[in-house]
Amino acid sequence: FYFLAWVQEETTIRLIQAAACTFLATLARYDGWALFLALLAGVAVVGWLRRRRAGQIETNLLIFGLLGGLGIALWFLWNITIFHDPLYFQHSQFSSQAQQLSSIQHGYDLPYHHLLTAIQFYAILAAQNVGPLLCLAGFMGLGVLWLRRGVNPTAIAALLLFVPFVFYIVSLFSGQAIVFAPVAGPLQLALPYYNVRYGAQMVAPIAALLPVLLVRGNVLHGERQLSAAVPWFTRPIGAVLRWLGGWLPSGMTLGHLAMIVVITAQTALLVRGGIITLQEGQFGIDCFHYSTVPAFMARHDNGGLILDDPFFNMQDLSVAGIPFRRIINEGSGALWEKAIEQPAAVVDWVIVMPGDLVAQHVNVGAPEFLNQFTLVGMDPTSGVKIFHRTAAPPLPTRPVPATVLTNYNATCGAH
Repeated sequence: FYFLAWVQEETTIRLIQAAACTFLATLARYDGWALFLALLAGVAVVGWLRRRRAGQIETNLLIFGLLGGLGIALWFLWNITIFHDPLYFQHSQFSSQAQQLSSIQHGYDLPYHHLLTAIQFYAILAAQNVGPLLCLAGFMGLGVLWLRRGVNPTAIAALLLFVPFVFYIVSLFSGQAIVFAPVAGPLQLALPYYNVRYGAQMVAPIAALLPVLLVRGNVLHGERQLSAAVPWFTRPIGAVLRWLGGWLPSGMTLGHLAMIVVITAQTALLVRGGIITLQEGQFGIDCFHYSTVPAFMARHDNGGLILDDPFFNMQDLSVAGIPFRRIINEGSGALWEKAIEQPAAVVDWVIVMPGDLVAQHVNVGAPEFLNQFTLVGMDPTSGVKIFHRTAAPPLPTRPVPATVLTNYNATCGAH
């Protein structure tokens, strides 16, 4: 929005506002990185189309680039500080690329290195989130804008609204992201929903371009233009449309009425078919089976730091009232290094699962470890073991809150 405002007004404050919003976007998701690069290129293209001086274009690039790209620089700095590798986020075991590797190896990632399939998958996902009628209308709005104005700064800014569309197609094609959705996923998996929220990013560009169809001179607005442009044998239809237009409230056109009907109909169809992002929470991978670990900690926790790999074992201790600052994990820097070398000197709890980072660095079966920690709990389903420091105060016993017992299965209709 602010970038489009800058294109129309060319004021420095609009460019700074666009850069500030882009900065926040880069801190939220990697999608924001693609947005930053696209808008940075857009600043140069707009300046070139308007034949601005090279010095002015460079100034605008510096204003936008320094603030808009600050989040990316901070992320590199974070990775250097914590992991001593600026690209740790890209090639570590926690990277999106590493997480999709298993799916690629098993042939579940159908869009991988198949461009047409990647386009098809994300188009389907966008249609399932926004609705096919509104998606069609949004793309029609983009087409009308380009046909009416041609290559100009406003049309360029409107085109940049579709950065998420290109970004996710590239991500699916390169194996950086994977989605499972009805009619857009491997049939051999009993997992119909995964990352379907990616399609929701098309809501904003579609909404921004729908009004273009209602601007005077477009096919949905001008009854006069419509009746003048159609062949003679369809002129009676134009007459009927003009008659209907006379019954509309002041200021409303047939285009407005048609758009209201389309939006209402599409909304009803989406509700009837099921809100796909809601269904992912009800039937997808987010719907975990109940785990005994949070319940155990809610019942017996007596404070102290916890050595844990929450990424691998997916134990959500926050439902037990345990703040994340108490959990020592691979992102804790020097404290993590000290904890895996001398657990008893740092933590009171050790939660370990076969194959996780804690198990790779701490031998929980060694006599030295068992002299300092006592096995107090175990989840038979996942194999997660809970150890408590032997010299720590005795464990209390309290009732388990009902929220802990129902947190994992309250809305999981599939399980």
